[in-house]
Amino acid sequence: MTIWTPDLSERRGPLYLALADAIAEDVSAEELSAGDRLPTQRELASALDIALTTVTRGYAEAERRGLIRGEVGRGTYVRGGARPAGAKGNGSSVGHGGAPQEPSIADFRINSLLPSPYGSELLASAARMASTGEVGTLLDYQPIGGTKGQRAAGASWMERVGLDVSADRVLVTGGAQHAMAVTFATLTDPGGKGQGSLHDADPSESYGYHHVGGETQGDRRNR
Repeated sequence: MTIWTPDLSERRGPLYLALADAIAEDVSAEELSAGDRLPTQRELASALDIALTTVTRGYAEAERRGLIRGEVGRGTYVRGGARPAGAKGNGSSVGHGGAPQEPSIADFRINSLLPSPYGSELLASAARMASTGEVGTLLDYQPIGGTKGQRAAGASWMERVGLDVSADRVLVTGGAQHAMAVTFATLTDPGGKGQGSLHDADPSESYGYHHVGGETQGDRRNR
């Protein structure tokens, strides 16, 4: 394994991009050669004193640029013919082993939230709320289904995609999985015949996976 510890202290921007850029620059400078094995993500995170998820994102970005490849059970290796630092590619990604993937295929191998394209706006909003005391309301328990402002924002967002929905019909959930659970629980009946008919349900009730699992299993048994 190559002993490689980049210096990210003087780099600007997100650390995961700085890491990908460092890989690109060292490949261009021949500090890293094709076939070199990079440190494991955990080892590099420890050496740089940064979060493991940051290294995971950085390696994923470097792989997307075609700089490195990950091999299950073996490690991460430098590829030949890598693109220069800052190269974004044509929208396609590179899979394990260097095989190109179609641009329409989403890569869900990393179960982490990637940086938002509106990161600077989010930081500015967070700073504003912290200075005015509004942040306290966000750290407290939230109303079931979301606040009026959140529901109004959701209705406005859906209007952009052609859905005319009033704010009182918008439900804010605790993530995509919660939203899917509520949807399944609303559209199916426990032990039903899979007709998909809408039944009366309080969408703000907190449905768990055991609830959804019982419904879908009941549907399968009666088909």
